[in-house]
Amino acid sequence: MELHFNRQIELNIPTDKAWEILWNNYENVGEWATIIPESAPRFADGELVGRTCSSTYGDVKEIITSYDEENMTYSYEADGLPSIFKSGKNIWSLKPNGPNRSKVSMELKMEMARITGLLMGWMIRKKMTSDLDGLMEDLKHFAETGEPHPKKKKSLMKWEKHKLKKVA
Repeated sequence: MELHFNRQIELNIPTDKAWEILWNNYENVGEWATIIPESAPRFADGELVGRTCSSTYGDVKEIITSYDEENMTYSYEADGLPSIFKSGKNIWSLKPNGPNRSKVSMELKMEMARITGLLMGWMIRKKMTSDLDGLMEDLKHFAETGEPHPKKKKSLMKWEKHKLKKVA
C-alpha cells in the first residue's frame, strides 16, 4: 500500500532564509520538528550524505538523493525504516511568493509493508496526515519566530523522560 502526501505552506520570510533552515541545516530538523525529537547528520568521506532521525514511528535513516541549490529543491530516500514501511521518498522545494515571502512544498511517498498496510493503513494514513500538518506548522513557527513551537518544547520533555526510562 502506497501513501502519498503533498503539503504546502507560506512563510513570511525570504526564500533564502527558508533554504537556510531546510537545506543548509537539513541535519538539524530535530531542533524544530515536533515529530522528530532528535536528528543527527550522516557523513561519508567527510561529506553530508543524509541524516538519522528519531521519530514517533521509530528511527529513520535518510540518504540525500538530489539537491539543486539554484532551484531550491532537494530529495532524500529512507535507507533504514521501521518494519511497517518498505520505502519512503521525500521532495522539498521552495519558491519566492512575493516580497519576503516563501512557498514551501513537500511531497512524501511511503510504501507500507503489505500486511501492515492491509490491517493498519487507514490508521497510519490518519496519523501521518496529522503529523505532516503539524510539521508544516512547526516549520512556519520556527521560520518566523526563530523559536521551536511550544508543542515541540513540550514534546522534548517527554522525549527526555522516555530516554531516561530506556537507560534505566
